Amino acid sequence: MYHSFTYPSQDNDNLIVNLWDTVMTNGVITFCLPEETPYHQVIRQVNQQIDADHKYRVTSVADEFAAMIKGARHQ
Repeated sequence: MYHSFTYPSQDNDNLIVNLWDTVMTNGVITFCLPEETPYHQVIRQVNQQIDADHKYRVTSVADEFAAMIKGARHQ
């Protein structure tokens, strides 16, 4: 069952989905930490854009969407 995503960081360039075996005891599901999940699947590698000051560049959703649409038209 889906547990969580592990998002890219400075140490990891992958978007990872964390999966686990759900167990209900007396009607209660106790969640573990994402690091404790037994199954990890890389969804995709993300190329992070970091400038010279080692800070992430931030782009608005509207700009990202426009770039995605523009790229889709050229394929």
